[in-house]
Amino acid sequence: MTALNTYDVVYGMIRNREKAKLAILKELVDKDLDLFELTDIISKKYYNRIFATNPFLEKLKEKGLIEDKSGKYQLVDRKATSDTLLANQNEIERIFSVDYGNGDLAGQLMEQEKYI
Repeated sequence: MTALNTYDVVYGMIRNREKAKLAILKELVDKDLDLFELTDIISKKYYNRIFATNPFLEKLKEKGLIEDKSGKYQLVDRKATSDTLLANQNEIERIFSVDYGNGDLAGQLMEQEKYI
């Protein structure tokens, strides 16, 4: 994925107010994290409750923004992701200030619950 594509995808998440995905990207800018570390940080720092990160990690992998290397998640293009988050910092802080972002609640449902 090129830096321009990374910018476009991350900017689209900002526009759509996708809090969980943005929080994951923000935490991965600083260092690579395994699933348990990432889930713990996202749960405590952004939601103040247990929050399942798996569905959002899968979507970020599908979009080519992150990859799983040796059991730790890392950004594919750390610089482009970091630059995009930094350039849109004020809007991202507004997104982080709300309880839930776009798609957060649906991401917490099990497959059977989505059909009910």
